[in-house]
Amino acid sequence: MTAIRTIQSTSIHRRMCVRCGFDGRGVQEGVFRQGEPWCPNCGCDFRRRPPLSYAEMEGLYDEAFISVQPAAASPRRARQARRMLRRRFERCLAAIFVLLVSFVVAGHFIYLGLSMIG
Repeated sequence: MTAIRTIQSTSIHRRMCVRCGFDGRGVQEGVFRQGEPWCPNCGCDFRRRPPLSYAEMEGLYDEAFISVQPAAASPRRARQARRMLRRRFERCLAAIFVLLVSFVVAGHFIYLGLSMIG
């Protein structure tokens, strides 16, 4: 009879961030600092989407999920959101500036054209 050996340290059993695949030590062991239950790589909130192994995702064995408090925004994600909002605002201002300059230039050419006729 053949003995089947199970090794818990294989990649199929290693917990990782479900968003980016980061599998650092804290993610693997399920040990997080109380103030920062987020992925250090991408900022994924582990309270909403706990890190899982491929075996857990596929239902090969049942293991308790990581129990953590309700979700709150990660500082990294908040900084990224502010940065994106600032970029959008800057792009809108640039578009408005280009439109205004275009109107002024077009108006100037129309004025020059009409003054040459008359």
